[in-house]
Order: sequence, then C-alpha cells, then structure tokens
Amino acid sequence: MITAWQIRCIFNLMDYYSPYATEQESPASGFAKKKQSNAEVDFILQSGAYILPVEVKAGKTGTLRSLHQFMEQTDHPFAVRLWSGPLEKDQVSTPGGKTFTLLNLPYFLAGKIHEYASWLLDR
Repeated sequence: MITAWQIRCIFNLMDYYSPYATEQESPASGFAKKKQSNAEVDFILQSGAYILPVEVKAGKTGTLRSLHQFMEQTDHPFAVRLWSGPLEKDQVSTPGGKTFTLLNLPYFLAGKIHEYASWLLDR
C-alpha cells in the first residue's frame, strides 16, 4: 500500500504541488491559524480561477477536518482528496453546513491530478 508520505514525494518530484516556495508563503498554511487549531491542508492546486485544497489520506477512512476548515473559508465548492479508494465525486457538508464537491482521486491517478481537477470544475 502506498503511504501519504510517498504521495507527497510524488508531488514534489513531479512538480505538481503548490507554486508557493515555503509554507509561510502559502495561503493554505495560515487559513486556520487559531490558538486551538493547527489544521492545514496538505497541498493547494490552482485549476483555472480556483485554488483547490488537496488532502492526502493513508486509507479509505479518516477525518477531513483541515479540508472542512479550508472549505468554510473559501468562496468555491471544490476540493480534492487523494486516497486508496476508488475514483468518486461526492457532495460533502462541513460541520458548519457548507456543501461542496469532493473529488476522491486514487493514488495511482495522482500524476493526472490537473486533468481530473479540470474535469471536476467542468461538471
């Protein structure tokens, strides 16, 4: 089974990560900097006019707390999760009630994330 760390390495090697040089410069790194929270999305991806949050999960289960917090603060309804499950597109609601479309992308499609992000936005 591929690990979340391996997926991060793939992104770095393929240059499919955020164009921001450091965490301090990334808009994803500071979106939820509250005293009681250290939540961060794993990557951000620009697709068209949108900045999409990308979460990498080691298995089919796991919380999406960081992703939900990001989606609460953004003005569009699109997000991506890389995981070990099948390709799916789900309607998800944050704890605050905002509904968004989550693209669940299997690890083996990580190299085509830009194409699938465009597909998500076109639908």
